[in-house]
Amino acid sequence: MEASTSLLPRTRRRYAYEVRRFLLALRAPVQLATPQDLVRWQARMVARRLSSSQIRLTRSAVKHLLAFLVDIEEDEHAAVLLRALERMKVPRDRTRKVKQTPLDDGLVLRILGAAGRRPALGPRDLAVLHLMWATGARRGDAVSLRVQDVDLSHRAVHFLGKGAKERDSFITPECAEDLALYAEARKVYPRAEEEEAFFLTASGNPLQPGDIWYILDKACKDAGITEHVRTHQFRYTRITQLLERGMRISDVALFAGHSNPSTTLGYYNPEAAKLREGYDKAMRKEEGTRPVKST
Repeated sequence: MEASTSLLPRTRRRYAYEVRRFLLALRAPVQLATPQDLVRWQARMVARRLSSSQIRLTRSAVKHLLAFLVDIEEDEHAAVLLRALERMKVPRDRTRKVKQTPLDDGLVLRILGAAGRRPALGPRDLAVLHLMWATGARRGDAVSLRVQDVDLSHRAVHFLGKGAKERDSFITPECAEDLALYAEARKVYPRAEEEEAFFLTASGNPLQPGDIWYILDKACKDAGITEHVRTHQFRYTRITQLLERGMRISDVALFAGHSNPSTTLGYYNPEAAKLREGYDKAMRKEEGTRPVKST
């Protein structure tokens, strides 16, 4: 994996994470693996209902590992596995796209409160979820954050987002306070001084997107929330709120890291908002007209 110098640092970290999971799934050295092992490995990912994009990402990481063994160590067995992996088709994603719905502010506050109460890792969990809520950041944006990207004095963070697009975002005073508390707690994490990633695991490794899934799921369970909450709903809700509160579409697009404002409009239906506003205005005229029950 060290040979993949053309990859972004965030991509290299994600590939290393996926390769570790691949080796654990094999339960044997790569030199003893067979093409049938690769077929079973991919079948297990399908059985876990992973999306086709997630499977492609994992396959890409494994391809880089096998290509490294072929190019650097001239491993003929790795070449056989690489050819077998390239012949394997990625299954089509048959899962129906889930309709996004905004989250209620009260529900989000319950999630953040539960995340902050987690022993030892509470400051980190609260900080990463609050950052995603305040900025509408993707999971990949959050885990790519470096220590030098966080400017608490100006309440600003610098993201390296999807497609290697860079953007600056501002945070609320409350979010800045939670990030500051985590920054202080981070000092005692293993390898904290040598690791540039801002968010770390308990063992001192960079946090991965999959870790945020676990953090959110754990916080929801601790808060007694039974409905399924997805990390992208934080982003969807924040962008929708900014548009509903009158922020210009072009500014929200910059805030969200969208290269095309039409993508931003996909988060918001202005006609539906006008309809709701008109309904609320009309219904206010009926206030006080409800019949009074006789006693």
